[in-house]
Amino acid sequence: MFLTACMYLLLLSALVFPFLVHPYSMGFLLVLSAFSISLSFSWMFSSWVGFILFLLYVGGLLVMFLFVISIMPDSGFGFSPLIFFLGGGFLMFPFRGMEGGGSSSLYEKEGMDLSQLFIGSQSLAMYSFLVVLLFIGLVVVVSVCSSPTGSLRGSSS
Repeated sequence: MFLTACMYLLLLSALVFPFLVHPYSMGFLLVLSAFSISLSFSWMFSSWVGFILFLLYVGGLLVMFLFVISIMPDSGFGFSPLIFFLGGGFLMFPFRGMEGGGSSSLYEKEGMDLSQLFIGSQSLAMYSFLVVLLFIGLVVVVSVCSSPTGSLRGSSS
């Protein structure tokens, strides 16, 4: 049921996102969805996978919204009443049977040793995926920050 709650949270964020117009509220919603995805990953695989995934999401979002906010003019910040109705409808879903399960991952539930977690074939694919994802994030951040005409340039006044 915990994964169902995470999926409801992702569904709510997907429904609310088209109604948002300000980058601050969009950024908050993206952080909320990243948190939900990371929680579901830590529930399915291991807690460190969800933690590293959340750090990757938040780091990428910080760079992206620093860029967006620096080029956007000042504007008012407001909420649409429809957002509150969608949020209230989300809270009406029943969450019966949500339980922690007593252990932090499926590996512990299946009785696997910690050494099998780091040496297993599935974890090698996850390591490779995280390395590629970190490298792509590094390339994007360097290309945005090192451009002399980009939005993160120093002021010449």
